[in-house]
Amino acid sequence: MSLTVERLKEVLHYDLNTGLFIWLKSTNNKILIGSVAGGLDEKGYLRIKIDGKKYRAHRLAWFYVTGVWPIEIDHKDLNKSNNKFNNLREATRSQNASNGKVRKHNRSGVRGVSQRGNRFYVEIMSNKKRYRIGVYNTLEEAKEAYNKAAVKYHGEFSYTWYAQAELKDGVVVKVK
Repeated sequence: MSLTVERLKEVLHYDLNTGLFIWLKSTNNKILIGSVAGGLDEKGYLRIKIDGKKYRAHRLAWFYVTGVWPIEIDHKDLNKSNNKFNNLREATRSQNASNGKVRKHNRSGVRGVSQRGNRFYVEIMSNKKRYRIGVYNTLEEAKEAYNKAAVKYHGEFSYTWYAQAELKDGVVVKVK
């Protein structure tokens, strides 16, 4: 059986403002009606088991509100467990990947910046294409160059853009 919006709303209530799901109906003997649904998985996403199948809560939230099963959902603030509806947005795989933190193997500490000798090299990926931004003498210059390129190539999906945005109740009102 494939999950329907009707079935989802029969067993869970979703609060758009808190991002939490609350059990309305027990689907097994471990569920307490009125309790918060789900638990964190190994990647930090909240998962909820309905009728024997596990779902990521951010995908359920989108489905609950829009009635459409999403292909890809991005958490604007990068917090994988913040499932408030105004923190979620549909995205392509490329857009979702552009809104991410610095990778663990990155030794410069700045996304898109690598160091060779005393120089800092800046590159950015967009739609499967690599752009070489430049070579800089300081990490600060390289970081600034990457941030400008991120806004240019990724727009609102750039974590840099979101981090510079002024928010009101989790909604972007202007970019600084």
